[in-house]
Amino acid sequence: MGSVRRGGVMEKVANVFCGNSTAATTASSMVSVVNTATVNGHQGSGSPRLNQTPKQQRSPARTRVRQAHPTRPTTWEELVRDETFLNRFFHYFPAIDRTTLAQVCIKWRSVLYQHKFWHGVRPVLHCRQVRGPTTESTAEMRRKFYISVQTRGFDSLVLVCASDEDLLDLVANYAVNRTKNLRAVGLRCSSVTDKGVETLLDHLNGVYQLELQGCNEITEAGLWGCLSPRIVSLSVADCINIADEAVGAIAQLLPSLYELNLQAYHVTDAALAFFSPRQTTTLSILRLHSCWELTNHAIVNIGGAS
Repeated sequence: MGSVRRGGVMEKVANVFCGNSTAATTASSMVSVVNTATVNGHQGSGSPRLNQTPKQQRSPARTRVRQAHPTRPTTWEELVRDETFLNRFFHYFPAIDRTTLAQVCIKWRSVLYQHKFWHGVRPVLHCRQVRGPTTESTAEMRRKFYISVQTRGFDSLVLVCASDEDLLDLVANYAVNRTKNLRAVGLRCSSVTDKGVETLLDHLNGVYQLELQGCNEITEAGLWGCLSPRIVSLSVADCINIADEAVGAIAQLLPSLYELNLQAYHVTDAALAFFSPRQTTTLSILRLHSCWELTNHAIVNIGGAS
């Protein structure tokens, strides 16, 4: 699969540079045309360059402007290292291809590691896959991953198959001056406990969006202990211990809640009555998925709070 993806990226590169997917075979001729571009103001054929102003008619002011700005790239090698060109060039590719292009060379990586190329992208760390043969090697792999995330300016992160140790590792890599860099954290199919989530939210005090999916070790009592009033967006799905009491914790501990996504099999109509009139004015998005025990009375209950 990896080779197919790289081939797709290179085909797109050829399209951008040469105009069509078969142009890669003519790249060498294109390079030769660029390399034979003007020497002392003339093309290789000896004819004047297009739009070239004769020296005797060139104004002193225009000459000064040309000298003040760096010259444009005239060879293929200069072009693929020119930051102005690369900043436009990389916008032709989706994020999945940019991850491959960032591995081409240090120059391309330095250009691509700007936040503007990753806006709206959410990195995912599969914790079980990022493990080395020793504890030290695992820590080094994680450190490099988090440096990459921080350098590109990501403000959200998803951990899959995480444990409490993985959460402590995340906190350690965002210690002190980076605690507010993360705004959204997602935990999916993880064995994290109430204590782990509490530690996470206590130290990463910039997180205001939280996702818990398939976290079966999280309990209703744990939500009472870890939820912070700063959270305005909460998603809870497929957590077997979530029932009416958990909704009560959400309603009482999150007064500024704007969005709630809830998928729970054991939530009843009475749970939605926990929301106060103040919350129903701030709660703008409510999504209820596979809440089999809810009936029309649930809507009446939350409507009665408004």
